[in-house]
Amino acid sequence: MTSSERGIKFRQRQQERQIALLADNETLRQQVLRLQATRDMYSHKSLSTPSSIGGASPMRFVMEYFHQFRAGLSVPGAPASVLSSDKQKAFLGALIEPHTTIRGKPAAELILGIWERYTLFHSSVKLTCESAELITADNCASVVVHGTLHLRYSRRTIENIYPHAAADEDLIQKLIGRQLHVHYRARMHFNGRGRLEAYEMAPDFVGALMEVLGSLRDCERILGRALIRGHALGEEPEPEVENMEPVEILPDSDAEDEAPSSNCATVEQEETPPASSRAMKLDYILS
Repeated sequence: MTSSERGIKFRQRQQERQIALLADNETLRQQVLRLQATRDMYSHKSLSTPSSIGGASPMRFVMEYFHQFRAGLSVPGAPASVLSSDKQKAFLGALIEPHTTIRGKPAAELILGIWERYTLFHSSVKLTCESAELITADNCASVVVHGTLHLRYSRRTIENIYPHAAADEDLIQKLIGRQLHVHYRARMHFNGRGRLEAYEMAPDFVGALMEVLGSLRDCERILGRALIRGHALGEEPEPEVENMEPVEILPDSDAEDEAPSSNCATVEQEETPPASSRAMKLDYILS
């Protein structure tokens, strides 16, 4: 065996060890999160009431939610790791306060619909919870969660979320087959009976796309008319946002005094935005 071949084998072994260590690290991190959730469940046991489902605390409900939908919704073609849709529906029925609505729709129906589109529109879905904080007030509680939604893009993603870019083959080839790591912040509010009555989720699609595309201009091209409303996919944006005029991205030298952070969501109040502003409409779809 030549020295070159030995070097190749050595690098392969090093790479395999690195992958194994990363996998072990992820497993340990998930175990720590579960232990933290169990600790919080016992620490805040007083929040549970006899009328709450199974006497479960809000934190336990939240951790179970992220476990139930860790790989999306059970749909035809979904991986075997996805739980059955009947179990997911039954869980939401136990979690959500009856008659709760979100955007005028039954909360359980809306949440299931959102997860169905995430699953159908991507090659793979992986939902992770990286931190969870329980906030109590009177006899109510809120859980604030930070985590990452891992989405692998396919041509179905482009067709259903970015149809305006379907003809831009150079752009979409940068996305197809790539996995986006969408960081999010979610807030789930529970009433005194331990039932969910409000749910908000704010994903950072702009930051995730910037990691893959590496260009603000490409991000504007792909997100400009994207069918994303909040964290719901395949839906038109809010009407007032949809009618905004495009804003030109100027070179840094032309707008250094007014340039906001690329991760900052800005919406101009004037009917006609100043020509020198770099206030992009990249983040308005996340409002």
